[in-house]
Amino acid sequence: MVNLKETNNSVFIENIPCLEWGKGTDNSFVRSTQLALNALGENYSYNFLMGISGAAFRLHFNSVWCPSSADSTTGYDVSGDLFRAVGHQAELFKINDGSFKDIKMLFGRIKEFIDRGIPLVAINLKGCTEWGIVTGYLKNKPGILCRTYFDESEEYSLAERAPWLTFFITEKKALMNDNHTFRKSLEIAVKHATTEKFEEYYSGFKAFGFWIDQLKKAIAANEKFKESFINRIIFNCLYDSRRAAAGYLESLNNYLKSPVELISNYKNEVELMDSVIKEINNESVNHQPDILNKQTIILEKILGLEKRSIELIEEELM
Repeated sequence: MVNLKETNNSVFIENIPCLEWGKGTDNSFVRSTQLALNALGENYSYNFLMGISGAAFRLHFNSVWCPSSADSTTGYDVSGDLFRAVGHQAELFKINDGSFKDIKMLFGRIKEFIDRGIPLVAINLKGCTEWGIVTGYLKNKPGILCRTYFDESEEYSLAERAPWLTFFITEKKALMNDNHTFRKSLEIAVKHATTEKFEEYYSGFKAFGFWIDQLKKAIAANEKFKESFINRIIFNCLYDSRRAAAGYLESLNNYLKSPVELISNYKNEVELMDSVIKEINNESVNHQPDILNKQTIILEKILGLEKRSIELIEEELM
């Protein structure tokens, strides 16, 4: 049951948890959608939604260094697979955030959905360009209440800007059966790995290869690595994704014919990344050639594990 509260100044949905980095829920779109669905009484876990949407098996790398590679709605957009798997329709509402008319229209729709007790999943509410949750609105003046990864307290934040993309979760449809959902997620995993490019984003095996080549060029240039921030974002995205993949497959291993090696491979990927992730996240050293070289070696090993994992998934699909 959604807890809708009205005060003198605002209307909001109560008890939506904080969004926090470093808690094993770093995919901002999937985590925001999970908490929105949880608020509607649907008890999906983060790992489950990462798995069924294919986000757990995804790696994108833009043809230039770009943090958008880590956004699972770019390139191959996982949102459609996620909402279909949980039996929901979700309308993506786009606005020109420089248009007063568009913003006014969006605010009207937000009020309508919040009044019905339905939170919204939206991007660029506060801080950097990440997904968050619209949790309410102000009554006496335009204003959106929200949960983001950049909140400064446990209280809901006031959005700094109108989001240009918002998912309105609408009617509930019949769920796919569990076996079909699980099989579909494996098909998406293969598609991610074996498709060379989605729009301007390299995917899967090709993305690994391109990323590794970019790191080797940076090392050979023998200059300060200017892309360390973006490199960190993509590395942490991969770390979070593969940890979720292991958790997803482990929780549903009764659907697998031969689960041991496949689950072990994703756990091994996480262990490999564990050996360098502190350095990658340390701004004082993450640009240094020895750290980049260590990362390159690890990514090459992970690519080998990925190729074997996809072979195993293809055998599961036969």
